[in-house]
Amino acid sequence: PYGITIDAANNLYVADGENFAIRKITPEGDVTTFTDNFVNDDGESRDFDYLTNIRIDLDGDLIFIDNSGASSSKIYKSLSNGETVIFKESLPYLRGLTIDNGGNFFGTAPFENVIYKITSTGDASIFAGTKDVEGIADGTGTNASFTTPRTLIVDSQDNIYVMGSGEFTLRKITPNGEVTTVAGTGERGFLNG
Repeated sequence: PYGITIDAANNLYVADGENFAIRKITPEGDVTTFTDNFVNDDGESRDFDYLTNIRIDLDGDLIFIDNSGASSSKIYKSLSNGETVIFKESLPYLRGLTIDNGGNFFGTAPFENVIYKITSTGDASIFAGTKDVEGIADGTGTNASFTTPRTLIVDSQDNIYVMGSGEFTLRKITPNGEVTTVAGTGERGFLNG
């Protein structure tokens, strides 16, 4: 499993990547397959490729990432009627996923070293980081740099916190795209302070 989220009824949903399914775990511990396929634009049922992360959006629908190899991703939405549809396709490989209070999605693209923003209407753009450039430079928007960003989370003020597997820092991105380093020096270590 690569991602997990929880709904208002305390049901857990797990992106079970190597089994190509979203699993549901009730508070009582019952495990079922919530979905293992989607309906494409032609109305045909298709299997997932490789699920990596999952969240619940402002409408209570499940949103999750499905990767086709190391080069492309789709974002799916599992609706309350049980149908799973493509929300956005033709994205680069995405790993982390979070949703702000406006319903915008943010995803880490570790192979491009950037953070993508996908609006609630499906428009995608680079929100922070310089594409294909590694670094830990602070700055605004594409003037900042990341090294293999993977995990991110949003707070109540819509600030995003990002961790990368290659930079040994915790970065903060404000709603206007200003990137600052809030912890870490860029060097491997275990020093408190």
